[in-house]
Amino acid sequence: MFYIKVNEGLGDNLWFYVCRCIIHFIFTVLNIGLLLFMRKNQIGSPNATILVKIQTVFDILANIITPFLQFQLHEQFFNIHLARIYCYLWKSTSLFWFFTDSSLVLMILITFDRFICIVFPFRYKTIPKVKLYPAIFFIFLYSTFYGTFNRRITNQCDL
Repeated sequence: MFYIKVNEGLGDNLWFYVCRCIIHFIFTVLNIGLLLFMRKNQIGSPNATILVKIQTVFDILANIITPFLQFQLHEQFFNIHLARIYCYLWKSTSLFWFFTDSSLVLMILITFDRFICIVFPFRYKTIPKVKLYPAIFFIFLYSTFYGTFNRRITNQCDL
């Protein structure tokens, strides 16, 4: 069974929730359009294109997940292990923070990539894509630990 939890203590009501859902839908459509555009076109260098594509995917996933964070399942339908996983991943908004943190760190990496491209243009052309993959792996690792484990501690998931 689903029920909608509206946190009215923070001034969040149904009208505000509907407006947020519309905004997230618009941004999801725009990001999908950007992803389709980048299938055939390159933005800057190959490294920048890869980073912007990954950034777009994380933005799409964050925009899809955010409106559904208001939906909660009754925990009595789970066994204790599934209820704990549900609480840590969904109720604590860990998935949302994973995508948001990844998106933020990817923006920083894109900025750093553009800085190197502008300041060292001749050296930048010799940087292979292989050096980009450890940085992307670090972003996933950082977002996983910071987004899920650090924020999970502050939520009440005592089952």
